[in-house]
Amino acid sequence: MVSSDADGLPENVVNGVTGYIVPRRNPAAMADKLAALSADAELRQKMGTAGRTRVKQHFQLADQIAAFDQFYRDISELPCKLN
Repeated sequence: MVSSDADGLPENVVNGVTGYIVPRRNPAAMADKLAALSADAELRQKMGTAGRTRVKQHFQLADQIAAFDQFYRDISELPCKLN
């Protein structure tokens, strides 16, 4: 995987382990990393395996639902300021 560093994208990729993160709006950096991956089947396999492991460990649906539920409960308890 090759992703830019825009907003929340980097939290999904461990740079150099599960893929690459490149500066946003930098097509040359994106092309370089895509070319590197396309030329190295072993690296693609290694990063793909690491990516699957990361998803299983950190992005399970039940965990995501619980985290969002807690987030919304926490913000619902914040004081509301109206102008």
